Amino acid sequence: MQLFRILNSSFRTLRQSGNLSVYQWRRVYPCVQYCSSSVASTNICVENTLSSQAVIIKTRKQLGFNFYSIDDSDPNINEKRHVRASFICKQFKKLQSSCSDDRKSANGINIEQVWDLFKSINSDPSQLPLGCVAECVSAYVELSLAICANETEKTDCLSQKEYCMFETHLKNNLEYLPLYHRVQIYNTFFPCRLRHPQTVLFFACEKLLKEQVPMVTEPKEIVALCQVVNDSEQPELWNSIEKCIGEFVDSLSLTQVLSCLQTVINRASLDLNGVTNRKLQLQLCNKVLEHEMPPLQLYHLTVIASVMKKFSMADEVLLPKLCDRIMEILLDKGKQVSERQTEKISDLLNNVSRFQYGRRDIFDMLVDRLLKLDCNNRSLSVGISSKVLINAANLNISLSKGEQFIQEFLSTENNMKDQHTWIQLLWAFCVMGQENMEVVAEGIETLFKSTLQSSIEDDNKTKALMSMRKLRDIAVTKNIPLDSLPFLSKLQEMEQQRKSGPFEIVVCDAIEKSLPEGSYCKNVVTPAGHKIEIEVYVNGSGEAVVRNDQMTDLHRIAVKTRGYFTFSRPDRRPLGWVMMENRNLVKEGYTVLEIPYHEWDQLGIKVNKSTYILKKLQETVSSTLV
Repeated sequence: MQLFRILNSSFRTLRQSGNLSVYQWRRVYPCVQYCSSSVASTNICVENTLSSQAVIIKTRKQLGFNFYSIDDSDPNINEKRHVRASFICKQFKKLQSSCSDDRKSANGINIEQVWDLFKSINSDPSQLPLGCVAECVSAYVELSLAICANETEKTDCLSQKEYCMFETHLKNNLEYLPLYHRVQIYNTFFPCRLRHPQTVLFFACEKLLKEQVPMVTEPKEIVALCQVVNDSEQPELWNSIEKCIGEFVDSLSLTQVLSCLQTVINRASLDLNGVTNRKLQLQLCNKVLEHEMPPLQLYHLTVIASVMKKFSMADEVLLPKLCDRIMEILLDKGKQVSERQTEKISDLLNNVSRFQYGRRDIFDMLVDRLLKLDCNNRSLSVGISSKVLINAANLNISLSKGEQFIQEFLSTENNMKDQHTWIQLLWAFCVMGQENMEVVAEGIETLFKSTLQSSIEDDNKTKALMSMRKLRDIAVTKNIPLDSLPFLSKLQEMEQQRKSGPFEIVVCDAIEKSLPEGSYCKNVVTPAGHKIEIEVYVNGSGEAVVRNDQMTDLHRIAVKTRGYFTFSRPDRRPLGWVMMENRNLVKEGYTVLEIPYHEWDQLGIKVNKSTYILKKLQETVSSTLV
């Protein structure tokens, strides 16, 4: 019965406060309990869980208890007015958060309640600190624009007498406003900058910002400038802000640098002044990585890696520094090895591996961590381990405990639902030379008995090509007959259609000029589906000759150009797929002649390319005869 009375009282209170949907009762009831008691309840809801109506009710209650009864003779009257205005300003921000999705819906608020709440400030703006006036104006405008249903309401909202007094006072004293609040006002009025009279305040603020930016030297002011809204119509303002950040980046703390970096990233995402942003991004990322380990944390490294990934910043300075910091975390024996931290480090390495950069010592340390994890909880470590194995294979990194790690990984109960990931894993085992392990051999046998081979052709073109190449590599490694691969003809067709790159074209042209006609063949696709830019026929002396089926000592040379993206860094190892391609071509009876980009570039213009090509042919044939 007592419970019924409480609910009945709550219902009447809610109906008096305005329209409220039934599903909001549970969220508002603690607030009603708070409002119905003479003393604030200790069992009040967390602020962020209250609905808009609940915030209004609570605000009215607190104003009635604490703020309305300010005596004019009170010696602390100005301070109390300031506290009251600041309190209402905070309520505006809470209301904006709670109303962001519902506007004028049943659990929202109406514009009249916002006006009444602003009137509750009940103070002349000249009696308040200028910063407090700016906060109130900003909070009121942002909330009003968020909940107004039409242009008429917006006009009425920005024309309220009490509000106009605050706006006028702010406009008349704008030059005395601190930089942080000036930026706040600039951002607040940016959406309504073309609406009179707000346009006057906005452009006056913009003019002062342009004048003040070159004179900024304090780190806090620089961070404040980073909050300026990204406006493609104001490149001059943002150029000066970026210049200021670049000049004083050394004086910023780690937190301040990250704040500036986030701002520059957001601007770069809009493709505004990208050249300057790229230079500044590198400068800020480098500054973050220069910090020691602490205060630098794994979170900061994750931010840097995500920035590099997003904007393809494969910088030769940042990558080694980032790897050094990762290694420091792995070597920190004071911290307990946790699965969550190991997952984050694995994701970090995954992002770094996208730039074809990897160090064996880091992979070995991560493998050691994974082997030490609790064997009873493998749900997460299976996903981490698969990423580590695939990345190590892609970078052609030989793991110190590779065989043990693979055995441990495959012994866990895991159902690999993603068939493409399973293909990549089996391919990774072949790259690492573990294809004859019993568990790996069983997995490969199962793979080629399934219908997976025919289903991969249904994927998008790029994904299907990658999967078919890996399946082909596994089949050639395990000596599985190529006739049993249903997708082989499709793979050969796609390889034949693939266009040659600029480096491949230049090398092929040089070979054509150096060798007699009939001693080579261009754009050859092998029975296993490998594309060879140019196939050269040479005799036992390394001399190019016209092909003759009756010749017994004829060598078929598969010329493969190796560009920048076929090597891993920092030690310039051939990537996993390059090593597999060479291995497969040898099995098909070819002798592989690789022309790396760095050797070709060193020849320059003056060196005769024909001499280089003929020398490479002789060296290749000689190496096969040894």
